[in-house]
Amino acid sequence: MTTNKVLRISIIIFVLGLVGCGVYGYNYLFGVDEKEMKLLEKRVENYLINEKGYKKSDIKELKAVHNAKYVGNPVIENNVKVVFSDEPNATYIYNYSPEENRVFQFDYTNEKGKHLEEGVVNKPSKGN
Repeated sequence: MTTNKVLRISIIIFVLGLVGCGVYGYNYLFGVDEKEMKLLEKRVENYLINEKGYKKSDIKELKAVHNAKYVGNPVIENNVKVVFSDEPNATYIYNYSPEENRVFQFDYTNEKGKHLEEGVVNKPSKGN
C-alpha cells in the first residue's frame, strides 16, 4: 500500500470514529431512556391513584418529558405532565426524587387549579 492510500484510510477511520463518539456523546447527554420515562410515568400514576385517591378516569393525560437543559439534575431533568379530566386547560408537573423516594407536584399552569397540592415548589408557569 502506498503512503497516500494509508493516509486516506487513516483519515476515514478517524472521521468515522469522531462521528461515532459524537453520536454516543449526544445520546449520553441528551438521549432519553424510554424505560426510565415509562417507570417515571408509572410512579406518578401510582402516586396519584394510590396516595392521592384519584381514579384513572380522573386523569386525561399523563406524559413523561425530558428537559435536556437540566441534564445531570435527576429531579428536574425528567418530569411528568398531568392534565386532569375536569381541568383540561391546566397542566400539573410532577417529579420523582430518588434521594427521598417520593413523587411530588413541582409546578403548575393555573394558580387557582383544582388539583394544586400544598407545598408546590415553583410558582405557576405560563405555558404547558
